Amino acid sequence: MPKPTCQLNLTLDVPTAERVEEIAFAAHKRPSGAGRDLLLERMKLIEAGWPLEDDETMEFLLKVLSASKPKKDKIRDLVK
Repeated sequence: MPKPTCQLNLTLDVPTAERVEEIAFAAHKRPSGAGRDLLLERMKLIEAGWPLEDDETMEFLLKVLSASKPKKDKIRDLVK
């Protein structure tokens, strides 16, 4: 097992830890810094009224994010 590069990775399995590192380094951050930023973003969503366990909205957002470009364009037009 590779040595974790930060304390965050001690709680993750290796493939997940590697993905976290990949995302963090793409954003020019250390994995712990990226985790902190994600937590701050989540806190903003909660302050805006998104409940912690709103699985229905999360599922909807995941579908929107995985939609094709033409479908995303239609969604953007709807919310403008």
